[in-house]
Amino acid sequence: MATVNIYSPYPGVNKTVFVNQSVTHVDLPNTIDIISTGLTSRGIHILSDKPISVVGFINDYPGCCLAIAFNGLPADKQGQYYKIQTLFYMPDDKQSFGIVSANSDTSVEITSKVQYPLTISGNHLNYHDNVTIKLKLQCYYYETSVGFDISGLEITGN
Repeated sequence: MATVNIYSPYPGVNKTVFVNQSVTHVDLPNTIDIISTGLTSRGIHILSDKPISVVGFINDYPGCCLAIAFNGLPADKQGQYYKIQTLFYMPDDKQSFGIVSANSDTSVEITSKVQYPLTISGNHLNYHDNVTIKLKLQCYYYETSVGFDISGLEITGN
């Protein structure tokens, strides 16, 4: 059996779960979803006394087949370089990415590799321009306008 502690500065998240089966479902407040572009303190810190896998699942459309899922990476397995790859499923799709800081002093550089101007964290970026964002155990979320492709963005962190 694994003892899993879930922490967040966001209210209603902190709890301890005992996992003694292959899959355990843990409900978190719906309001913890990152819902706007920019910095938030809605990150979740998960500690376990045994190895576990974490999958986040958001279903804002319970009567439909559309949902969002993602894997949680252990802090010691996170890389320092990522390239955004996106896919349009429907013509009115928006694209997004999220960055979670596992440390209290994280510096993240986002470099534009798209052919049209972007505005990230209040900075206007053209092709090859970059912006640095400082995170202190925070999350940064970015969402595009409808039909706006951000494939190729490069994210480098310390």
